[in-house]
Amino acid sequence: MVLVHTNRIPSASQHQNTGLRQDILRRCFFGRIDAFVIENRQGDGWTAVRKNVPKYLLDNHLGGKTTVGTYPVSTAGQTQWLCFDVDDKGEMARGFLLWLHDWFTQKRMTFLLEDTGGRGYHGWALFLCWIEAGKAMALASLALTDYVGKAGALPCPVEVFPKQAKPADLGNPVRLPWGRHRFGKWSHFLSLDFEPDDENAIRLIQQSREAIVSDVDAILPQAVGNKVEKPLLVQPAERWAEAIPEGKRHNILLSLAGELKAKAFSPEQILTELKMHNVQRCSPPLPDKEVEEIAKAIAVKAIKGSGKQPESVKKHLLARFPGLVDIVVNDGSVKYLTLNEEGQAAVIAEIDRQVAAFTPPTKEHLPFSLPRAKEVLSYISSDDEHGLFADLVAYFHKAAQLPSEMHYLMISWWVLHTYLYERFIYSPMLALVGMPERGKTRLGRAMISVSYRGLETETLRESNLFRWSQDLGATIFLDVKDIWRKAEREKSEDILLKRYEKGGKVGRVLYPEKGPFRDTVYFDIYGPTIIASNESIHHILDTRCLPVILPDAGQKVWPDLDFTGSLALKERLVAFRARHMANALPDYPKPPLGRLGDILQPLGIMMRLVSPEEEQTFQELTRLLWLERLEEKAQSKEARLLLALDQSSGASDRVAVGEVAKAYNEGLEPRRQLSPESIGRRLRTLGFKGVKQPGGIRAIIAEQQLLATLKLRWGLDLQEDTPEYPQKTAQTAQPPPQLQPYVQAMVGGSLGSSDGKPPSFDNVQADNLGGMGTSLGGCGGELPSSEQIQTGSLGGSAGSGDGAVVDYFLPDGTPVICQEMIRRWQKLDKPQIKVKPGKTVVDLESFLSGDVDLEYLALVVQSLNRKVEAQIDQSKIHQILGMSIEQAIDVWAKAGKPVINLGPGEDCFGLEKLLSHSDILPRHLLAIRGWLSEHHYTVKEGDPIPVY
Repeated sequence: MVLVHTNRIPSASQHQNTGLRQDILRRCFFGRIDAFVIENRQGDGWTAVRKNVPKYLLDNHLGGKTTVGTYPVSTAGQTQWLCFDVDDKGEMARGFLLWLHDWFTQKRMTFLLEDTGGRGYHGWALFLCWIEAGKAMALASLALTDYVGKAGALPCPVEVFPKQAKPADLGNPVRLPWGRHRFGKWSHFLSLDFEPDDENAIRLIQQSREAIVSDVDAILPQAVGNKVEKPLLVQPAERWAEAIPEGKRHNILLSLAGELKAKAFSPEQILTELKMHNVQRCSPPLPDKEVEEIAKAIAVKAIKGSGKQPESVKKHLLARFPGLVDIVVNDGSVKYLTLNEEGQAAVIAEIDRQVAAFTPPTKEHLPFSLPRAKEVLSYISSDDEHGLFADLVAYFHKAAQLPSEMHYLMISWWVLHTYLYERFIYSPMLALVGMPERGKTRLGRAMISVSYRGLETETLRESNLFRWSQDLGATIFLDVKDIWRKAEREKSEDILLKRYEKGGKVGRVLYPEKGPFRDTVYFDIYGPTIIASNESIHHILDTRCLPVILPDAGQKVWPDLDFTGSLALKERLVAFRARHMANALPDYPKPPLGRLGDILQPLGIMMRLVSPEEEQTFQELTRLLWLERLEEKAQSKEARLLLALDQSSGASDRVAVGEVAKAYNEGLEPRRQLSPESIGRRLRTLGFKGVKQPGGIRAIIAEQQLLATLKLRWGLDLQEDTPEYPQKTAQTAQPPPQLQPYVQAMVGGSLGSSDGKPPSFDNVQADNLGGMGTSLGGCGGELPSSEQIQTGSLGGSAGSGDGAVVDYFLPDGTPVICQEMIRRWQKLDKPQIKVKPGKTVVDLESFLSGDVDLEYLALVVQSLNRKVEAQIDQSKIHQILGMSIEQAIDVWAKAGKPVINLGPGEDCFGLEKLLSHSDILPRHLLAIRGWLSEHHYTVKEGDPIPVY
């Protein structure tokens, strides 16, 4: 009588004796009372819990909410039962269980049959008292030996519990009766006709006598005594499921073959048994060739007198090597997808080296999903980069609300770079920052599901990070509340800080007994990283990150992420890797922004590879990231220190450190103040030289050009007393070398030209004012002659005359014509120009007539350029819509201002606001045109419909 699994819910009578069943489970079936296991309903095994079983958990077990398992051997090395696990429901399996029932009944022991609700049965030999686990195992071995002696080989796979004579930590658990299998069926005790009969089983347990130790000793042969003998065949199958799942088939069949060999099975018998298990239990079955290789390997290993396994069958696990595209699934087994010498993709089972052969790890050893080889091979020739990039952007639109459309492009470029990260010197970290419930974890999981070998973790233990980086080359998503504080606790700050740079290694002394040099191991920790944190990122780590500050998405309902559907996208990305891992990549000049330029270059290369039409968007993204970083730096200690030095410096270029410290500490809490010694050290770190004045007073040489450069780098305003730089002409205009990279980044269009070359300071056109193209150019777009160009003083007034007179040269050498700037400003209805927080130009004429700060002038030119471009874009919008913006808004308002669907997961709630954006997407405009055409506006025949 054993638990039978049916699809129905337990009856009322079953629930009426719940207390009785709980008592039976605790009294007769539990082994260890200080530990138990819970079945994971997703089919990935069991979870061990080291505590006493609470009452409510058995209620949940009997109610089908949770399935509980027990460890059969107590801490004292005793057990109350034997369990024969039969993974077959055929007639021969039933006959075997009935034979065991008769055998134990003749020995005056209780034997119950149970349907587990899965693919087989349990046979329970109940002692109803505690006996030594070793004697119980010897008793099981005796029963199986008697069966083989009378009936021949076992008719089906059999697994016997307990498996350990001693507790040995926890051992192997068994599912308790009266539970609900993960397949959905209930377990029941059975009659000898294999019909559900729980009530009779309960009566039998209550009426049965205890099997005392003397009874067991009398049954066992005298020669056995306390000696532990393993059962004739302990089936080495998957311990917690009736079937052998994909990813574990090879190892489990290999283990089974080893045990069969130990029982003196011949090679032919082993192969026959393996094929039977493969067909009946493996899902899906392995190819016959692989099963034959397993049997052959065991036969070779067991050659008597060999002393060791032959070199030909030595295998080592390897997940990274040159030429490897990725680890894939092919015909149900894990294989390598590689590029041969001709650059063509090939699927292989192993690679041979001079000393050994290497095979891929199995699925359970890989913490990320594996692409399918067949699909990847088809995508290599059929997919294209533009379509892949567009689908990747659309995928992320369904995942989270990001600050702007540029950020969707940025994270898509970032994911693409993970598939070629070995080819870059730097891999930018992505920092997902925001208040709780902003979608950081959701976005991180969406990214990691399509990134190269992506895995999610909350641990920062260095041992894990070492293995994931060096052995797997994984993309790691660290989802931690406070990343830096946890890194400090785990002492893994150095690992985090070096992951972004190729060649970064971390050394650990692992073998001190080996002496110098041999005692240290260096780990490669370079790889792509995503960080999600509720707290702000530490400023040192932040310099290696590209921030994504997630906004509030309001009441928008996001669809459930289909991570299984992302597998196809990942397979296309693996094909993308195969196409480009050995080919030359486009060139993209590194933006001259220090470390920010370093980490942006890989994304720039990806941009030119998959979406070169987004070059201007990428430059705008670069500019915004740089300005955001300047804002942060302006609040730093270094920025306050530079302001203090500037405030303290007077006529003399030597400033006492004490005066700088006084200015720095003014208004600060005592705990935040710095000593003069610390101030001096920090200033020397910034590049200022220290001197000793008469009387032993320490001073700093406040070199004004260095101070101006550093203030610009830290996002600070240049003061009026900043020395003027030499005036320049169009032929010789060059900013000071220190200022070139930084002001260059502030001026629109100077981050990189369309041909990938940085702008030349020696070839400046008078009609290209501040990177504004012809929108602010003088002379009707014609280039003035060198004689027409007159250099105005840095503080002079706007030039006059009919010719194009250059009034200023920006620090990068770009000429500015104030007259043309004013004309265009007036044409735009004299808008206010916000150049930075707290600084707005209300009257451009007044601004240009006074002493002009070149930094502000560059920002004014840039802002004015945007407004001109936006004005130009309005005409394009009119053309696409087939009507003016005002007409479209009027139609929308008369319709009651409905929500307009712009695409999957995209809706327009405010048409007026959307059409006011200069960077509105063409596909959004086409969606609006379609809405107008369908509901309120008829597109005339012949109206232009642009194609994008």
